[in-house]
Amino acid sequence: MQSGGKKITDVKTYYCGYCVNNMHRIYKGAPKETRRFPAMAVRFLHNGELYLFDTGYSSRVFEYGWRSKIYLWINPIVFDRHDSLKEQLASDGINPGDVKGIVLSHLHPDHIGGLPDFPDSRIIVSRNTYLTLRNHKLLDVVFPNLIPQDFENRVDVLDFAEEYDFFNDGSVILKDISGHTNGQIGMLLSEHNTFYAADSCWGTDLWNSPMRFAARLLQKDFGAYQKTIEKVKQMQAAGIEIVVSHEARK
Repeated sequence: MQSGGKKITDVKTYYCGYCVNNMHRIYKGAPKETRRFPAMAVRFLHNGELYLFDTGYSSRVFEYGWRSKIYLWINPIVFDRHDSLKEQLASDGINPGDVKGIVLSHLHPDHIGGLPDFPDSRIIVSRNTYLTLRNHKLLDVVFPNLIPQDFENRVDVLDFAEEYDFFNDGSVILKDISGHTNGQIGMLLSEHNTFYAADSCWGTDLWNSPMRFAARLLQKDFGAYQKTIEKVKQMQAAGIEIVVSHEARK
């Protein structure tokens, strides 16, 4: 791919399994129809070095005992081994050792399922995401079997309030989009005018849909969740393409 002088090149989106939910159970007034919510990961090169944003599902999500059973009951998953990010990257000629770093938006299973498949990569998280891992509760939906045993040796913890210039050149701006979780990160690829908004919402068409009480409980801070949606909507109004993790790109 020609870079055209850009620092960020070879951007590609992958879908690593999906969950299904009835829209009527999540949003008031929504039709009683089932929607697929894909688990997205993104790869990109920065000056020739390979990075990932999230890693999607993996079969390990099914392997955490009773917590997996509860998670799957609430959030049914469809996943085949060929859906794994590792296998999809291999089809593109990319080996796990080629990945220098992985930016994690947050720690839910659909975002870190493939993390153990990349044993040599640096792991980038926000300070609040790191603190969640250290003190996680049941509703934080953190599966320790998805956390590499040498996590502490490979993690880079970022301290920032609103945004962070990841490479110090303006090409990748990480933004705090807390609400769904504390310290959730979104990623702006400035040269591509695209913001990867993680779970700031479950679909841009759902921004104005009133969420049911049970679904609100899945947000760490529902007030912050609503403020984040408004922030992302403002970015879209400014002409930035918004890509949320559970909405397939057209």
